[in-house]
Amino acid sequence: MELDIYQYDDFRQFLRDAFEARKKEDSAFSHRQFAETAGVKNSGTLLHVIQGKRALSDKVRETCVQVFGLKGVAADFFRLLVEYGQEKDPGNKSEIWRELQNRRAHSSFVRLNSAQVRYYEDTAYALILGAVEAMDFRGSYEDLATFLNPPLPLAKVKKFVRDLCDWQLLRQDASGKYHVVSRFIEPPSTLKTPVRLMNQDWITQAADALLKIPPQERHISTSILAVSESTRAKILARIEAMRHEIFDLVAADSAAETVMQFSMQFFPKSKSKRRKV
Repeated sequence: MELDIYQYDDFRQFLRDAFEARKKEDSAFSHRQFAETAGVKNSGTLLHVIQGKRALSDKVRETCVQVFGLKGVAADFFRLLVEYGQEKDPGNKSEIWRELQNRRAHSSFVRLNSAQVRYYEDTAYALILGAVEAMDFRGSYEDLATFLNPPLPLAKVKKFVRDLCDWQLLRQDASGKYHVVSRFIEPPSTLKTPVRLMNQDWITQAADALLKIPPQERHISTSILAVSESTRAKILARIEAMRHEIFDLVAADSAAETVMQFSMQFFPKSKSKRRKV
């Protein structure tokens, strides 16, 4: 099975998937065989790289290019992906990310899977989908722009509606009304960085709600909890269950009237006596 390197922003995830794909094609393929090809003594070298326990050296990187059939611009993209994944300086990392996005934009990936990359580059795409779901949108971009809070620039709304239609996330029926094709869009596991950046943007926007939205129209609360590892795991499971329960409520709601942001936060604020954070 040939993997599309342009769908990845984590080189370790690509190596994990590429190894499994190669293993399915050739049952004799193993970490030991890879190490012999790379000319390294440690048979667990690739496994340790995939697990994040060691960096990927230039020598082993080039073996990956060879073994997993990466050629030309795809091989160059993989090398850049490795550089991005192992860069420690935030400024340099941002520069490499922009170059990755530039190369991805000139690949067949964008032509075939535009929504998977570009949808997660701007939170306005999700807002516009929600607004179309909640109002009777028939092409009045002014109404759509001002329906959102805060309003979006008209030119941006027009462009994003066109994009969403091109990506088949919106469709227009014979009467001129626009419909959301899928109410729930799950990001592919291979696109971690843009999804992480989008979540960061949503969290930043949520801070504004404390000052701009009346208490009766929102719920924002924070608690500091001291818990055991077992209770932490139970809370995480309960949060995930509640998340799915809320999605079920939304899925059963066929009369949307407004767009709401739903965010949950539960993360460590200290070290742990039992694990490293």
